[in-house]
Amino acid sequence: RFESQRVDVRAEVAALVRDNALDLNLLDTRLAQSAAGPVQLTILYQYGARQQVAEAYTATPEAQSVLARAQALVRTLPQDQRALLDQARAAWSGRADPAVADSAQQLIASLAPDARATIDAARRVHTAQRIAIRPAEGAGAGGAALEIVRASVGPIPDRNSGMLAALCIAGFIAAFSIGPGVCVWLALSELMPTRIRSVGMGVALLINQGTGTLIAGAFLPIVGNFGYHMMFLFWAACTAVYFITATFFLPETKGQSLEEIERLFARSGAVK
Repeated sequence: RFESQRVDVRAEVAALVRDNALDLNLLDTRLAQSAAGPVQLTILYQYGARQQVAEAYTATPEAQSVLARAQALVRTLPQDQRALLDQARAAWSGRADPAVADSAQQLIASLAPDARATIDAARRVHTAQRIAIRPAEGAGAGGAALEIVRASVGPIPDRNSGMLAALCIAGFIAAFSIGPGVCVWLALSELMPTRIRSVGMGVALLINQGTGTLIAGAFLPIVGNFGYHMMFLFWAACTAVYFITATFFLPETKGQSLEEIERLFARSGAVK
């Protein structure tokens, strides 16, 4: 459901490009200001033929607690150090001169290990809220123009969503391996007439591999546009079709020889 809630914001992001570069803090845009919770901005951009991805995130509740701990720590420092770290925080967010962050790095290195780890964690939260896209060094004014190929914003998945999706995929694979994955080949080998069995098995294998390739190629685009639930619904529909076909359209072959099965189809053809 998280993927299906993502919104195309390519036009809004492209409007923020200045001097063939993009430098934005997600908190300063309406993309985050209008959201009810933490959001993720994903940008696919290119200079010339080279495409790259940039991402920015607003703070999750866990990240907010990191910032709160860092702020409490900063309040215990002397006034001059506190002022320097406040300026560094603005620089990490893209709102101040980056040189200030370099000066603050020397101060952070002199802190106790626990304090240094807390400040570094807060720095990562601030930098994660910012996207800075610039031409490669040496490209010059005649370099390729920045193009925003795709940009979307949406809620950040919770920590359990990835595990749930992995478990569902594993469940489908396990069920397939003891069901259609094995039984379909047994059914084909028993139900196909002897004269076309080898050709029929080859055609079935070709269709099987082609279908698997199509599903693998369509998986990520479908998930990106509609969410994982659409793929699971598709697989559930395929399972229902398989169950109906196996139950109502395929004859029972238990305890019968291949010759008896072939005569069964011959009688069915004669009746028709």
